[in-house]
Amino acid sequence: MGLRAVLATQSFITRQLMIELDFHPGTPVHLRSPAGDLIEIPTIPSTTQRLANAFQKLDLKEIEKNLTNTLARIDRFVNNPDL
Repeated sequence: MGLRAVLATQSFITRQLMIELDFHPGTPVHLRSPAGDLIEIPTIPSTTQRLANAFQKLDLKEIEKNLTNTLARIDRFVNNPDL
């Protein structure tokens, strides 16, 4: 019925985590018990994990190249003697 567990931060100071249970219908189910003899609650990635995954997909070299080109153009524009 969509019951899922997710790690959440309980305290930013102590970095303690807690397990939250909530309903997330439509999310995939990945059970780890090979024989199916244990009761399992499927998990979903935490917000922190989803953010880390998104950062891993970024092409940092391309972003660096674009930023360098943009800054060079701004520098040429600002230092243009015709201005």
